[in-house]
Amino acid sequence: IAVDTSSNTYITGSTSSIDWSCACTAVFQTTGYAGDGDAYIAKVGGLSGSIYPLIYFTYLGGSNVDVGNAIQVDSVQTVHLAGTTFSSDFPEVDPYQGYGGAGDAFVALISTTSGGTVTNPLGDYVTYLGGNQTDEGTGIALDSFNTTYVAGITQSPNFPLSSPYQSALQGSSDAFVSELG
Repeated sequence: IAVDTSSNTYITGSTSSIDWSCACTAVFQTTGYAGDGDAYIAKVGGLSGSIYPLIYFTYLGGSNVDVGNAIQVDSVQTVHLAGTTFSSDFPEVDPYQGYGGAGDAFVALISTTSGGTVTNPLGDYVTYLGGNQTDEGTGIALDSFNTTYVAGITQSPNFPLSSPYQSALQGSSDAFVSELG
């Protein structure tokens, strides 16, 4: 979970529920639930009367298993998300790379206030991050310039590298840290 300066709470994970109910005015994945477990972003507002209202909700996924593992929020209520997808049809927006295969990490930047969608993203991005073996995005952090740092685990000998500290796998799987800005 993450909390912004207005005390809104942001939650991610995976759901197989097809009937989330939110009186939200905008969602990123307008097609709704895509199947076999989707990642999601839920934004819960501060106490209103006797409830904490769900003020933003979107599925994020393709036809196979998708999991949101880590979430951060910046000063303009934009969510930075890291996770894992086994969907070759994951909803990409301004992608860094395509699906590598066997399960990839994913990284997303999605505004919870601008009303962008997969087909009209308004500055959002969603991209795969991985090679031809299983890759998992397990952590995410931001710096003061909103540069995104993703950590995870890779089993891919062809994981995309740029100025690497270590240029090859040293075992069956290694940790990775990637910077996207």
